[in-house]
Amino acid sequence: MRIFCIFAQIISFMERRPDNNIAKRFLKMEMLRRGISSEKLQALLSENGYSYTLSSINCKISRGTFSASFLIQCLEAMKCDKIELKNLTVSYE
Repeated sequence: MRIFCIFAQIISFMERRPDNNIAKRFLKMEMLRRGISSEKLQALLSENGYSYTLSSINCKISRGTFSASFLIQCLEAMKCDKIELKNLTVSYE
């Protein structure tokens, strides 16, 4: 249930920022913070019962237009139970 509360905070934060790349940067930042590569993320997702190819994971993250479900699955797989939204910075150049 906690992951859904966290997700609501992400949505709230994203609605205040008109930058479409926030979700992409957020996921990449969490992966980097935890030292998780795309290959490791694929393995973690697989352990949680989700079947994504490495190519599909890389494409989703590269596009940055992945679904909320995918983001939640990734956060759960990475054991991300706390996120710091204040650390996201956005440039409006």
